[in-house]
Amino acid sequence: MGKPLLSNKTHLRRFLFYTASLAVMFTGAKILTAMTGKNFLETDFAKTYLSSTTLKALNIGIGHDNSDSRGSHPHEECCKTLMEHMQGHWQHYFVFFDNMSEMILADPSIKESAFPLTSNFLNDTSIQAMYLVEEIHWLHGQGLPLSNQPHPAKSWNFNGRPHCRHRWDTDTDRGISYLSTIGNQCGCGSTTFQPSHSYWLYGDDKKTTTVGIHSTETSESSAKFDQKGGNILAKRSPSLRLARYFARKNQTLCFAGDSVDYQFYFALKNNLHRTELLHQKHFNTSFVNVSSHHYPIEYKTTPGDPLKGYRLGDSDWRIAQEVLETRVIFHDEPDNSFTFQYLKLYGWGPWLYEYMDACDVIIMNLALHYVASGDFPGRTGHTLFDDTQAAITYLTNFSAGAQNRIAIWRSSLPQHFDTHNGHYPSDNNVAQTPCVAIKEDYSPKGKNRTQEYNRVHSSAFEKFCHTNQSSCGNMMYTCTVNTTSMDFRTVYFYWVANNLTVELDRTKHDKANVTGSILLWQLFDLFDVPVWHSSNGDCSHFCYVPALYEAAFQRLELLLGL
Repeated sequence: MGKPLLSNKTHLRRFLFYTASLAVMFTGAKILTAMTGKNFLETDFAKTYLSSTTLKALNIGIGHDNSDSRGSHPHEECCKTLMEHMQGHWQHYFVFFDNMSEMILADPSIKESAFPLTSNFLNDTSIQAMYLVEEIHWLHGQGLPLSNQPHPAKSWNFNGRPHCRHRWDTDTDRGISYLSTIGNQCGCGSTTFQPSHSYWLYGDDKKTTTVGIHSTETSESSAKFDQKGGNILAKRSPSLRLARYFARKNQTLCFAGDSVDYQFYFALKNNLHRTELLHQKHFNTSFVNVSSHHYPIEYKTTPGDPLKGYRLGDSDWRIAQEVLETRVIFHDEPDNSFTFQYLKLYGWGPWLYEYMDACDVIIMNLALHYVASGDFPGRTGHTLFDDTQAAITYLTNFSAGAQNRIAIWRSSLPQHFDTHNGHYPSDNNVAQTPCVAIKEDYSPKGKNRTQEYNRVHSSAFEKFCHTNQSSCGNMMYTCTVNTTSMDFRTVYFYWVANNLTVELDRTKHDKANVTGSILLWQLFDLFDVPVWHSSNGDCSHFCYVPALYEAAFQRLELLLGL
């Protein structure tokens, strides 16, 4: 399947948006030079954030030149680091360390990773550089939203969210911890939540999540962490490294899935805005432009499955009406850009094939809108197992269809409802109580901890895919599929059911059996933190904790290095 047949109007809108962005970039570069008195690339921040040395040391991405600085076995090195990352754990520092009874009740395991956050610790310059001014105050326990409430942690229970950044598209301070909108959610509203200095600790030499991978730099910026501080977020952002990497390849990354994938789309935007805010804090200048827009989706036929006798109307909330798109352009390289998109898939939807085909890298997941029991039925009457088979068929064909295309399956994140398995209760009775840890007798804490959605996904992958010794802990699947299968809703099934003769004729000489690769972005362990959910009663979505999403994007960075 080729690129989507977008309308001339859509192409014109995107061309005008890109042209306007370039104009902003060229103007910004001149302003930077005028304000600083020297070329932007000569600033310390730019040298740290944007240096080619760092990027050469990373060399992420499939299909790279093996004659790089990572040595003769880049796959083994990257795999080793990825495996270390997946054996890591969170370490948290709380200012209200002696007042954590409710948090420990919700998640007893947090006792093992919690430490007091002292004034001396927060006054360390390396820690100061990781946060914005108001965030430092929050970590000190000062200036908390609704701070007149008796319990400090409850100050973050927004009760209507008056302190959230609702107008994310217009606020100048988007990217701020905890309060930035992330997808459909806003704020860290659980009554067990507390601000913390948190980081993902992994590897024998105690690397942290804000460090460049395969770094060749001096010990001053190495992966070491000590009790006085750590690596400076303003110098080490996996999100920024990914953006720079994709920009230099002029590639498009797509998140395709439900409201959790919508959160990842927002998280990447928030993280990039955050690096810009930190830069402005220290240098009062700008170095990157992050601009968002959207354009309507033009379907060839009404989405649905006529063979099962139903259609999903144009106003159905499960159907994507538009593509959300963000473009990133660095001031020092205005001719290149990184684009990332969100494609709404509240359940598998083969009708989006044209728009997914336009991506260079696609990340997909199916989970929340399927019942987590029985046959796992979805809202459209199809089971999670069958729809996962259809998604695997599409992703395999996607990765095999063009050079440098990458297909990624995102693992389902943990749910922390107070049920026997942590999933959303089947009776829809969700009490407005704090989210709690997954029960040990259901899934013991450890590297193999998981829940029902991921088990169904694994069964579907086992049917079509295999791994081998070079698969890096089952993170790389090689899959063989029949793209013309009518056993479940493949794209071909959709074409036949809707009599799309143009598409059928265009691909009639294509091979039916296709072999391709799918990477697994395993995130369950990173998000197994009940106190970071967005609110009491919503134990599926997470609030904007920058360290959490930077750790997730670092794992993606490592995955792309395989």
